[in-house]
Amino acid sequence: MNIFNSSKKETVFYNQNNCIKKTLEELNDMLEKVNEDGKKLIEEKIKLINCGIYGENQIDYELKNSNIPMYILKNIRLQKNEKESEIDFLVITKKLIYIIECKNLIGNIDVDNKGNFTRKIYQNGYINKKSTYSPITQNERHMRLIKEILLESKTNFISRLLFKLNFEKKYISIVVLANNKTILNDRYAKKEVKDKIVKIDQLVNYIESKNKESKSIVKSKKEMEKTAIFFSKKDINREENIFEKYKDYLTDDYCKLCGNKMVKKQGKFGFFYGCSNHPNCRYTRK
Repeated sequence: MNIFNSSKKETVFYNQNNCIKKTLEELNDMLEKVNEDGKKLIEEKIKLINCGIYGENQIDYELKNSNIPMYILKNIRLQKNEKESEIDFLVITKKLIYIIECKNLIGNIDVDNKGNFTRKIYQNGYINKKSTYSPITQNERHMRLIKEILLESKTNFISRLLFKLNFEKKYISIVVLANNKTILNDRYAKKEVKDKIVKIDQLVNYIESKNKESKSIVKSKKEMEKTAIFFSKKDINREENIFEKYKDYLTDDYCKLCGNKMVKKQGKFGFFYGCSNHPNCRYTRK
């Protein structure tokens, strides 16, 4: 675990083996080995990752310069039984804990009275409308899983009861629109939906306001760190297997088992192609 303080001493990041950089390197390496169909898929994946990184960097900047005492976990993956969630930010403050879903969306966002999200992009004089899966619903799944994990750690009836009564008062779900150019139209959305959507330039004020309103007991720095350690230990940190995902798109120049270059060889019965990683890999083809 790498722990470092930002320029603001009150903000502490727990970065546990963030593998985004490694994933991008593997995708770019794979890009040179696959056919045209594979290239399209990988290029789209790289584009989405870079878009996500930009959005997360915007939130990073706001939190680092907030001057609010907090512990932050980024990109943690939690699991219980068959349920699994990947949380963009878990922000632990002295009073409240924020589960943040980062969305770097291009275009204008409409939210209706049922909480549905529609993205509008203006192209060549036309409006292209596209419904998107509600990030609020997505974050609610994260919240339910966190609640189950924490509930399991409560050892007696009283502590479990108190936890259930106070969970939604202490854990706050918010969707942060990380693109400054995004225009949000939520005039038809219900109040409880509006309260869960925050534009990036309003994030710090939102946290300060919620903490001020909260009647929760103020936690010490040690208690905040204890919570951060608890969740960092629960992080399963599952790395995506890029080769396994895109191996079916490899060209004949590359080994289907390990991705290394294939080389032409002379055998007892004529020429054949073998993996350059021989003898560690014994893949061959005619």
